[in-house]
Amino acid sequence: MLILHTLGALSFGALANAAKEPPSSSPKNYTGIPPGDYSTQWQQYFQVEDPLPDINFSLGNNYAGNILVQRPNHPNDSVFFWGFEKENGSLTAAAGEREIEPWAIWLQGGPGSSSLYGLLTENGPISLIPNLHQFTQTNYSWSNLVDYIWVDQPVGVGFATADSEGYAKDEDQVGIDFIGFLENLVKVFPSLANRPFYLTGESYAGRYIVSAFTMVFSLEVI
Repeated sequence: MLILHTLGALSFGALANAAKEPPSSSPKNYTGIPPGDYSTQWQQYFQVEDPLPDINFSLGNNYAGNILVQRPNHPNDSVFFWGFEKENGSLTAAAGEREIEPWAIWLQGGPGSSSLYGLLTENGPISLIPNLHQFTQTNYSWSNLVDYIWVDQPVGVGFATADSEGYAKDEDQVGIDFIGFLENLVKVFPSLANRPFYLTGESYAGRYIVSAFTMVFSLEVI
């Protein structure tokens, strides 16, 4: 199920201070959310059901939603992902399976750009035709090669969520949040933990990627 509705509204008085205090948002919890910590039970919850509005072609198995980044004292800080399988069952494989098959994440730049831009206009399985307001199927999606996941981050960007005090203030925090997201992501899709991983992107994502891998090695999360 495709997830996320921005919650909360700023009062008239708060609008005057909008530049000082960004809005708060939190992940939308839909019916059927699994109990407890992230696990493979969440695969069904995150699965996107066909048909999507204005899309008249099959996307194969794909999964989308918000995953928390585990930031202390900020329980609503989350990253949004939309992942597409290379082939049926490849993303949902059990732990220890498909160990030589790579997977990848795409990060948009900006800073502050949603990765849906890349998904819909550059390298994803869906192509948006802006002038016609139509979607077409892409024959050259990068998800034809590997399991590919497009990610909105840092927290608060695109469909990612953050409370008003939970936005990342530097790239170190962006990297820490991304590692928190990855740790929860592999609980949902356990085969990813031991498969070759490519972190890709464009523009300012070049800095995000460096921050993420700096945290990987400094925290010894490998």
